Amino acid sequence: MASVVSLERLSGKCIHVPKSMTPLKKLLAKPESLRAQPIDAFKLARKKWLSGERINLAEMSDELGVGRATLSRWVGSKDQLLAEVLWSLYEPIFEQARNAATGSGAHYIAEVYRRTMQSILDARPLKEFVAQDSHYALGVMTASKIVQQRRLAACKALLQEQIDQGQLDLPLDLDTTAFVITRLNESFVHSEALVGKIPSIDKAVETILVLTGGAEAKSQP
Repeated sequence: MASVVSLERLSGKCIHVPKSMTPLKKLLAKPESLRAQPIDAFKLARKKWLSGERINLAEMSDELGVGRATLSRWVGSKDQLLAEVLWSLYEPIFEQARNAATGSGAHYIAEVYRRTMQSILDARPLKEFVAQDSHYALGVMTASKIVQQRRLAACKALLQEQIDQGQLDLPLDLDTTAFVITRLNESFVHSEALVGKIPSIDKAVETILVLTGGAEAKSQP
C-alpha cells in the first residue's frame, strides 16, 4: 500500500492522499477544482445551439452551478455568447473552403465563397436557428460586431494573400472589396429569410468575380 504523504480537506474532513495518486484522483479529491469555468459556458451554449435548443442564461447558470452574475461576467450578453457560437461554426467552414478550393486569384476567391455559402446553407442547426425566430437570428448573424469584424478580417486576409502572390488586381480598394463581399455573402445566403427569395449561389459567385476583376459585369438589355 502506498505511504501517506499529506492530508487534504474534502467537505471539511481530513483525507489521506497516497503518493501514487494520479492527476484524475487529485482532481476528484479537490471538488473545488472541478467548478465550471468560462469555457464550460461556451461549450454548453454550443451544444445547446447545435441540438436546436434555445439558449437561456438563467437555465445555463443552473446547469453550470454558478450564479447568473458570474455567467454574465464570463460571456457578456446572450447575443455576445451566440455570436461566439456562430463564429465557432463559420470559422472552420471558411478554413475548410480555403483548403479545398483550387485555382488562383479572383476564381480562387469565388470558389472559396461558393464552398462557404453552400456549407452554411447545408448546416441544419443554422436552418433551425433562423426558423425559430428569423428576425432575431438575422440580427445576431448580420449585425453582431463580433461576427462581422471577424468575417471581414477573414475576407481581407484571403484577398491580401492572393494580392501578395501576384494573382489578384482588385478594381476597387481592399477594404471596400472585402466589405462588399462579406455583406453580399450574407445577403445571398439569407435571401429567403430577408426577402423571400431562394438563395442563388451561382449569382453570388458571378458578383464576386466581377468585384475581384475575374469577370466583366454583364450589361442589362
